[in-house]
Amino acid sequence: MRYVDFLLIPRGRYLHPAVAAVADDPDVHREAIHHFNVLEDGSAVVLLEFSGDADRLEELVGDDPDIISYDLSVSETGIFSYSRITADEELQQLYSVPQRRELVLDTPMRYTDRGALEVRAIGNQRAIREAIKDVPDGLGLKFLSTGEYDPEQSESGDQLTERQREILRTAVEMGYYEEPRQTNYQELADELDLSSGTVGEHLRKIESTVLKRLVP
Repeated sequence: MRYVDFLLIPRGRYLHPAVAAVADDPDVHREAIHHFNVLEDGSAVVLLEFSGDADRLEELVGDDPDIISYDLSVSETGIFSYSRITADEELQQLYSVPQRRELVLDTPMRYTDRGALEVRAIGNQRAIREAIKDVPDGLGLKFLSTGEYDPEQSESGDQLTERQREILRTAVEMGYYEEPRQTNYQELADELDLSSGTVGEHLRKIESTVLKRLVP
């Protein structure tokens, strides 16, 4: 059993209208796709995670004609959007890849700060090769790594985005987790060229992800 890690890079094509709507908005950030499913009528249901301003998210997606219905749930860890969307032929083909190509997608699939989606597909080599053909022209594909899949070797870091790993690495190097603490949110923010609030939000999500893997 093999796995392959890759990035899906938007080039004029997004996997969900809400993701497209917030792409350039400073108050709402794409975080992850947790689940999706194609219905018999060709529409799709998707569970998305965002962070930031929930009211702004509703303002951006509320009147989108491609979103048939949606429901938001706000928690300490993020904003979760359950929605049913219209899907054209290419999106139906892409969303149905796991069923047609005998693949399992490891979720959540997390967004990088540049808007690419980090995906891990698990299956045999033939299924992975066939699935590559189903990627629409409007999405770029960048391979990251591949190998034999071993769930026992899965690490918490695998669930962090590229940006989160950078922030965590900086926090460790600057002594944020030392006792006594050697730095604070503002100093980390200056180093990372972010706001202190954004740094705090990222670190809380990182800590939540890591701790939940250590203590199920």
